[in-house]
Parts: sequence; structure tokens; C-alpha cells
Amino acid sequence: IKRVPLNRFREGMRLVLRADFYNLFNRVNFNKPSATNININSTTFGQATSAGAGRIIQLVGRFEF
Repeated sequence: IKRVPLNRFREGMRLVLRADFYNLFNRVNFNKPSATNININSTTFGQATSAGAGRIIQLVGRFEF
């Protein structure tokens, strides 16, 4: 979080900048095996066949007065 005062315009005004990072290093987060993968006769038995979201970056700017 970075707070930038804007006192030259009016006292008490400021700009707040924020950055949020989810899964910053972009590591694979496998989901649990689905209900179809718990059948012992299935070819994908016990395998995680899907993964969660990759890297997500959220940038926020807020003007306070």
C-alpha cells in the first residue's frame, strides 16, 4: 500500500495505491480428484485432472477527500 498526500490541492486529500498478488510465483495448485476419478476401474483413478487459477494481480487506486 502506498499513500500519496495531495495537500497542494486541498488539505486532507490523498491517493491510495494498492497491489494484491495471488499465486505470485505461479505454482500449480491441483484440485481434488472429482467423483468420476474415485471409481477403481477408471483410467484416471486418483489423478487430479484440473488445476486452480494461475497468477492473478489486482491493482487498486482510491482517491480520498
